[in-house]
Order: sequence, then structure tokens, then C-alpha cells
Amino acid sequence: MYKLCKRVIETKNYDSKEIMLKMLNTFWIDRCLTEQEYNELKGMLELT
Repeated sequence: MYKLCKRVIETKNYDSKEIMLKMLNTFWIDRCLTEQEYNELKGMLELT
């Protein structure tokens, strides 16, 4: 899941940051991502 999210963020293949952040939040709550992975992806998203 982490690699998939990372690739999506890197290629900017998403509709909006808000939607992507909501998706990351859901994955984190569902334990698909660790807190470290979540923070890293969120940081990447905020840099774009």
C-alpha cells in the first residue's frame, strides 16, 4: 500500500490533495500504513 501511494504522489496521479489526504488518513486508520509511512507520504504530498 505504501509503495502504491508513493507512486501515485510522485506521478501526481490524483484529483486533489484533499482527496489524497483523506485516502491516506483512511489507510492509516485501517492500519494499512504505519505512522512513519503515513507521515512520510503526507510530507511528500504537502511538497507538491
